[in-house]
Amino acid sequence: MARQYFTPIVLPGDPTVSTHASTKGYVDARAPVYASSAPASPPVGAIWVDSQSTSAEVASAPVSAAQLPRALAVVTAVTTSSTTPLSIALGSFTGPIGLSITANHDTGIAAPTGTPDNFQVIRIEALANSAQRTFTFASACRLSTGLTSRTVTIPAGEVMKASVEWSALAGAWVITAATVSAA
Repeated sequence: MARQYFTPIVLPGDPTVSTHASTKGYVDARAPVYASSAPASPPVGAIWVDSQSTSAEVASAPVSAAQLPRALAVVTAVTTSSTTPLSIALGSFTGPIGLSITANHDTGIAAPTGTPDNFQVIRIEALANSAQRTFTFASACRLSTGLTSRTVTIPAGEVMKASVEWSALAGAWVITAATVSAA
């Protein structure tokens, strides 16, 4: 049974335990603050990320990058100028990677180099600029169920979205999705 209130509910103050209700003002006062450097003394519960070292601080207590959610990503915009496959050097980076490609030629990706992390994902968005293009994944990339080819044809003016994920069990990069749609 739903209850209908005809007058506003006024809370007596800020919550003091996790099951208490909170006001909009209380929540708004704790909204994230974006800055180019770490705060001198962050409030308890605040989080900030050092994008140079991928370390984070929560209320002045260090947290390793491995404890962070996988929401941090490197996104690179590329315009192809030749048919040479794009190289991806992972180094020690283990987060998701995004590539946004304007394909002026047939292109693709070579097998990424470095040491991938299990479930590491590379997301690719490729626009076929002015003419039909083909995008080819490295032969080292395995096909997942439903995919029949490492080469995707992208009609002129349309966009391919694809995802390649590292599988520690398979010991290989696996193409998990590849679709084409209107831009």
